[in-house]
Amino acid sequence: MEPSQIFVTIAGEPAIEAFELTKAFKFYYTDSEGNPDLSLAVARLIAETYGGELNASNDRDKVVLRLSYPLGAR
Repeated sequence: MEPSQIFVTIAGEPAIEAFELTKAFKFYYTDSEGNPDLSLAVARLIAETYGGELNASNDRDKVVLRLSYPLGAR
């Protein structure tokens, strides 16, 4: 049986202590210096456009990003 999805998981420490996971995927998110940061919002939009998902969670003191895409024809 072939896998139906591919998963990529990345874990690391947030760049700032006050990192708000719930806001990181919003198009109005700004970094700690007040600069707009659309990277996760755009990455999630691209993933969803092609049938995938991009999610984040906290695991103790780390942030875990999980990207999944379906394999094969849709």
